[in-house]
Amino acid sequence: MRLIEVLQAAQPAARKLVGILQGKYPDGGNLKHLRLTCRELRRLVDDNVSELELTVRQQDHELWSTGQLPSLERWPACTGVRLRLQPVHDGGGISDNHDDGHLAVLACVPFIKLALQQRQRISRLILMWVGRTPHAAWQAEVAVLALASLLPGLQDLDLWFAGMSYQPLQQQLMFKSLASMTQLQKLTLPSGRNLEHLGPLAGRLRKLSLEMKDPDADGVSPKGAACLSQLHGLEEFDVSVMGDFDMPFPVGSLVDVAVLRLLLDHVPTSVHTFTYAYSTSSYGDVRITLEGRSDDSDSQDEQEALLLSYQVFPRWRGAVLAAFRDAEGLLDAVKAVAASLSPELKVTSAAAASSAEWGVLDALQQPSFVNPQELQSRWDAWLPGCGGNPAAEAVLLLRLLGVWEQLVREMPCEVKM
Repeated sequence: MRLIEVLQAAQPAARKLVGILQGKYPDGGNLKHLRLTCRELRRLVDDNVSELELTVRQQDHELWSTGQLPSLERWPACTGVRLRLQPVHDGGGISDNHDDGHLAVLACVPFIKLALQQRQRISRLILMWVGRTPHAAWQAEVAVLALASLLPGLQDLDLWFAGMSYQPLQQQLMFKSLASMTQLQKLTLPSGRNLEHLGPLAGRLRKLSLEMKDPDADGVSPKGAACLSQLHGLEEFDVSVMGDFDMPFPVGSLVDVAVLRLLLDHVPTSVHTFTYAYSTSSYGDVRITLEGRSDDSDSQDEQEALLLSYQVFPRWRGAVLAAFRDAEGLLDAVKAVAASLSPELKVTSAAAASSAEWGVLDALQQPSFVNPQELQSRWDAWLPGCGGNPAAEAVLLLRLLGVWEQLVREMPCEVKM
């Protein structure tokens, strides 16, 4: 059977096949190679691919405008676009050239010549810019405003920007334009400062995400939190904070508890999932939810242990110290305390408890760590990081004893307190 006959026979499942390849290899490398194999395979991919990544460079603007670069018409099944804008002409360095491309113009280039029906099928857009230019942030809101008029079928918009102007008038215009997109349900914003102008989207959004790359500059204000409470149709709320901390650092430094409580006080009652994630380049993620579960824990016991809070735990100090006598008693105490905490307190406790564990877990995975003296040494070294917090000390000891048991298949001699 010839290749063209095989492809014709596979045509009913072609879209699913291309989707599987695209999902398994999100960088698109396999699909690129497949397209280059022959004309028939190129047509198979082009007719069935559902997501594209496009880079619009300032130096290619004329090529796009004159049709020398392919239009989105080539990919009739495409519903999602990852759009990278490169306004700096040479693509590198820091530019102060006023002739650099305007974000709004570059953002519209792939869509401006498409018929309305073709633009309506775009339901998901990730928008970002690359290259460092001082003008881009001041143009970000205008770029969104321009796209809102071109993509009426958009349901999911991710603004992966390094920043915006955050000028009140520009923010108001941007959110009013987003409110005109009747199908928009999911929105990802680059800063907590965006929350202050969310009012026009009240009742529209189902999922809201904040991707804060600079916690100090992108924090949430009381005004922003108050606007959050207006989103009475919101079902999911995600907050992601990027950090560059290295261990060791004080327990609880991962979470700005004041900001977290501010958000909790204003999260609409319609929200059923609230996720707070803190990411570091060296030690991965700490991820907690409104239900008080930590996604980076392997077992239910460990999840319950992470609920202990250094802020709300002083009343339980005696019980925790008594439970230090052995791991079994400690776990029982942890379960009892965890069950007594309200969901709000569970949220504030998870990152604080887990931060004391990272360095310990790294050390415990070393093959040389096989004796009680080393266990005591690790305990002594990491105990100051708990800051005198009995809740964190409880979790720290629990993890020490638990990993020890996995390594040597027995419990160690008594650990001095």
